[in-house]
Amino acid sequence: MYVNGNLYPDTLRTTTFQDTLSFLFRHASLPVSPMDQTLSSLDAKELYEQLYKITFPQEPDIDNDDSYLLPLQELSDAGYYFFVLAEEKEIRILVGRCKEGEDPTFLDEVVLELTEYRCMNDQLQKFYQNTIP
Repeated sequence: MYVNGNLYPDTLRTTTFQDTLSFLFRHASLPVSPMDQTLSSLDAKELYEQLYKITFPQEPDIDNDDSYLLPLQELSDAGYYFFVLAEEKEIRILVGRCKEGEDPTFLDEVVLELTEYRCMNDQLQKFYQNTIP
């Protein structure tokens, strides 16, 4: 996946494109994740760290909340995690990496206007429906 011209992960991966796209179109966190004013006010690095903690809590008695996570197996297998946060008029996509036994590391963020994001998503869905049986 490309974010701001950078490829994550930076090594070649094999993926089942048809299954991945189909999953993304059905997944609850896409196209819009829950809006949270407290999270929205954080800078990108703090936001990534907080979303990682929400998704993968260290405390065994706390339930995880994966509503912000793009759960793409090919990416998480390589230790990369993408989170999506919808705000009133924009959507923030954050990428970071976490190797086993290490703290999560924020890598990049892209912010899109919600209308732009929805347009891109609609175009991708039309392409998918017209190209892949």
